[in-house]
Amino acid sequence: MENIGEKKKQKNITFRIDEYILDELYNEINTNSISLNSFINSILIRYVKWGRYEKKSNIMPIVSPVVKELYYYL
Repeated sequence: MENIGEKKKQKNITFRIDEYILDELYNEINTNSISLNSFINSILIRYVKWGRYEKKSNIMPIVSPVVKELYYYL
């Protein structure tokens, strides 16, 4: 776990991104008032921590209203 104020090692890289995807990313960051860098990092962290295992685990995320509805019928 990272300590508060601890600097992370970072590297600069370049990507080519489809214009449609970039437009959608900008829409999201403007709505949530965050930087593109922070948003991309959060997407990549989510993938590294969970996304790459999701297909292999045969687990499907379900939002809580759906779970409540399913329990209602049990």
